[in-house]
Amino acid sequence: MGVDWGFFALGHEHFFAPPWTEGSPWLRGLFPDPAVPPLWTSRVSGPWRSHSPAAPLAPSGWKVHISAHPDQAAAAIGLAARVCVDHGVAFKHLRSSGLVHALQTKFAPTTHSGKVVVCYPEPDALEDLCLALVDALDGIEGPDIVGEPRIGTSSVHLRFGAFVGEWLATGDGVVPAIRRGGELEHDRRGSAGESPPHPYADAVAAEHRRTLTAATLPLRDARLIHRTNAGGVYRGTWDDGRAVIVKEARHRAGLDLDGLAAPIRLTQEHIALQRLSGKGVAPEPIWYGTIGPSDFLVMQDVGVGTLVHHEARRHPAVIPGLDVEASGYVGWIDDVLAAVRRTLDIVHAAGVAHGDVHPANVVMQEDGSATIIDFESCAIDGVSCSRGIVAAGYSNGEPPTPQGDREAARNIVDALLHPAVANVTSAAVRADMLAGARADLGLAPHRDRLPVPTTTELVSGICSAATFDAEDSLFPVDHRRFHVSGAGLSLLWGTAGVLVELQRCGADRAFLDAGVEWLANAALTAPLLPSGFGDGGHGIAWALSELGDLSSAEQVLDRLDDGRPDTSCPWWRNGKAGIALAFAHMARATGRDDLRETALELTEALPVSGTRPADHVPGIGFGGAGVACAAAALGDLLQGDTDAAANAALDWDLQSCEQRANGLYGRQDAKLLPYLGRGSGGVAVAAKLCGIELDSDVIAGLSAAVATPIVALGGLYEGRAGLAVAADAISNGEHPYLPELTRRLNWSVGTVDSNTMFKGDQNARYTTDLATGAAGALIALAQDPVAAFASSCGFST
Repeated sequence: MGVDWGFFALGHEHFFAPPWTEGSPWLRGLFPDPAVPPLWTSRVSGPWRSHSPAAPLAPSGWKVHISAHPDQAAAAIGLAARVCVDHGVAFKHLRSSGLVHALQTKFAPTTHSGKVVVCYPEPDALEDLCLALVDALDGIEGPDIVGEPRIGTSSVHLRFGAFVGEWLATGDGVVPAIRRGGELEHDRRGSAGESPPHPYADAVAAEHRRTLTAATLPLRDARLIHRTNAGGVYRGTWDDGRAVIVKEARHRAGLDLDGLAAPIRLTQEHIALQRLSGKGVAPEPIWYGTIGPSDFLVMQDVGVGTLVHHEARRHPAVIPGLDVEASGYVGWIDDVLAAVRRTLDIVHAAGVAHGDVHPANVVMQEDGSATIIDFESCAIDGVSCSRGIVAAGYSNGEPPTPQGDREAARNIVDALLHPAVANVTSAAVRADMLAGARADLGLAPHRDRLPVPTTTELVSGICSAATFDAEDSLFPVDHRRFHVSGAGLSLLWGTAGVLVELQRCGADRAFLDAGVEWLANAALTAPLLPSGFGDGGHGIAWALSELGDLSSAEQVLDRLDDGRPDTSCPWWRNGKAGIALAFAHMARATGRDDLRETALELTEALPVSGTRPADHVPGIGFGGAGVACAAAALGDLLQGDTDAAANAALDWDLQSCEQRANGLYGRQDAKLLPYLGRGSGGVAVAAKLCGIELDSDVIAGLSAAVATPIVALGGLYEGRAGLAVAADAISNGEHPYLPELTRRLNWSVGTVDSNTMFKGDQNARYTTDLATGAAGALIALAQDPVAAFASSCGFST
């Protein structure tokens, strides 16, 4: 489970929604409003309920944060509220006990980190307020708030930051802001040297530094593997030279579904590793102890060769051109199952049931044996200590048992055939995916295919999901809506792209008109929109123009002329190429010379030679393919020669492509990617739209890459829909694998209240947006997918 998408799937069964969404089970146990004076105002904002006196808040100052365990949250809120009212200080608190729990779970964003109450005192009231809170909250326990000094051993913390929510548009996006001396600056949480002097706050910080223990682990070359609300996981070298893994468990943090904190699970894991020590089936425990506000478990590093790692490098259907027989992959799956079963037999004989057996928790050794890792969800002698900290698709939700582990091992076999089956809840889709995977490996023909979704079904499903009283998106879209400013309105991830695609597909005009009115109002009243065509306000302005509301489009474009710094990157999603494209389209639509001049300036600034920029990712989004498509369209719109810019940009992507077996893939760090948004698929589409001839060996490599059978997601940006567009582009619609890519879109289809929907990121929830959801699938189903893609992304003229 990822930190962001998993948390933002808590609020709704079918769509991404935060846990404070109305109707969410996490709104259970609503806290009563504390008693406040008659002239105070109270309101709800997201997970918070705020209470303020009549006087307006200062723009910034010393925030007082109070943490509390869910069992003590109601008491903490009541006690803190009385103190704040007595001192005339504005405050806010989480709305329910369920939200306190949700925001302290292992996979909650670490920025929330235990906060239950936030107080906003004036500087001269800070010390008196804090002393009163420390006294009133005696006995209330809560987790440390990361990066903030705790006052003594109390649950009261301090941080200097913004009192009034403001945003700052930078060249790289929209960030939280703080106002200092009338000027907005980026509000960098936890940054040293950012706060003005204050005698009490400075004394608290100094005392906090003194009380921090000087003890450290004897660990060299520590590298963070990942971090959750429960703590970090590190790889390094122990003082005796052994390679080790270190797991941190923050006290009172990283809760499971029953509200139990991370140290309880880490203790259970340590006991299990002690039971299994010397048996060769789990990491050897090396040290366990407490340092400061966290427990640490140091264990043997058993290597990085998880089944996920092996599958990505060995599965013949992941790498087109690999010979199935020569790879020995089918026989290897049998060997893996046997090895996992042998390991589990030893684990179970020691009285341990793992409870979370899945490919990322199985490490294959050079001798063919299997080592199991990550025992935090295990049961020992039938007693478990956690619930809900397991990977989806491998656990039945019951307490760990040997039988459950054996069933999970059988599920691993399915995942080694097709890794995306784990998150599939439809039995029919799962069966079809596995049949397709067996056919890819030459094991059996694929018969009794599921039907391909129709354009009419998807359009109807999208329209049925519209919510006109929502504020941040008209449709259920990608989870970026909740943690990236403006994403829910944007072209790629939000409402603008959905409406453009619905119009292309001939959706009901009255519905579209209502949607356009909603989008215009939302875009003109949003606190601040980021720049960019795919991610920001420039794409929204273009969409409104395409949808027939030119006046609102101009107003949105004017909103973006607010003195923000110019973007330094050339990309279509958020850089010069996309912004120039928006101005050029708007100049043609309005006849305004000033818009045309801006478009010309930005176009002339596009590189025509040289090396690719440092943040380059091959593909349409942050790569040369998107810049090339934009440059070609700009040449038509502005009646100029942009061939040099288009050729230079596409060359960036070609330089970063690598051959593997028969396929040509775009490289991003260690990943080789065939996709449209990220990967070599963007090169195929850009070459077609720009009229750039490719060498025959490049065409062959791109043709092989788009025919990658094992693809986890169905979307346009990084999934089967985008590969279908790329396959159409590289072959003029004659690619032999194109019909199969289109058929496999059904693996992302399901129904909500009898309406056809399309699975988005992680196949976790249904989405409608262009990048991950149903709108992108509509492009793949079009009679001319490349033309549909171009018209939906501003590349048509």
